[in-house]
Amino acid sequence: MKKQTDKQTVITQADFARRLKEAPQRITKLIEAGVIDRRPDGRLNLEESLARAQTYLKAQADAQALHSGKNALITRKLLLQCERLTIENDKARGQVHDKTACANSLSEAISIANGHLMGLGSRLAAQFPEVPRLKEITDATVDAILDQLRAAVKVKP
Repeated sequence: MKKQTDKQTVITQADFARRLKEAPQRITKLIEAGVIDRRPDGRLNLEESLARAQTYLKAQADAQALHSGKNALITRKLLLQCERLTIENDKARGQVHDKTACANSLSEAISIANGHLMGLGSRLAAQFPEVPRLKEITDATVDAILDQLRAAVKVKP
């Protein structure tokens, strides 16, 4: 069960455990240890609980870094699950940009710029016929700039 209050997602303890793909008893232990706070209604603030669990688990992982074994692996697994859930939650709230959409947007912007700038030399030469080689110089400059843009975002022409 999920509710939005003041841009915060409030969920049940069972839902938090399910989202983390972890046993509810493990979440209960984190609550009992004071890592995660329950609200007066018994529910959890998703963002706050994730942030607090991650801070605690990172400290645990650092403390266990010199050791190996089951506890270190369990802590690392839960930490990764918290990070995954944080990313999923940010995506759902529109706070994370899709990598493919960003790349496509950049590619489209460069294509639009390419279309507008490619004729710049001819337009300038028509307006200033008294300047010899203006079209050649402008076209060379525009080509160099567009090549740098394409290289910066790794877009093929």
